[in-house]
Amino acid sequence: MNKISVDIPEKNTYQSNKYMREVLPGVWIDVYDLIDGFNVTDGGYQHALKKIVAVGQRGHKDEAEDRKDIYDSVVRSNERFDLMRKKCSIVFRNAKQEIWGLTRYALKEKLYNEEK
Repeated sequence: MNKISVDIPEKNTYQSNKYMREVLPGVWIDVYDLIDGFNVTDGGYQHALKKIVAVGQRGHKDEAEDRKDIYDSVVRSNERFDLMRKKCSIVFRNAKQEIWGLTRYALKEKLYNEEK
């Protein structure tokens, strides 16, 4: 049987990562594990979540700045979502009109050919 070797970082490495937290004794995760675990695919929400889990604790911004950044990230993400939804709606509507136009054309052709 083959043995698998896994390098486990020193505890000090975990403590120096501002996103790494010990959630249970000896169990360390970082915000990116959380993002992957919950399949957060929206970039704005990922950015906000990173700030939410360590608001005011990351070293270079205070809580008020982080809260503003969180709000701005979610608002921008929602704007992008709404824009994408509108674009998809337009594409769908145009496709539906094109299909309906082709269907009407095909029906007209069939009726015309039956009259001959």
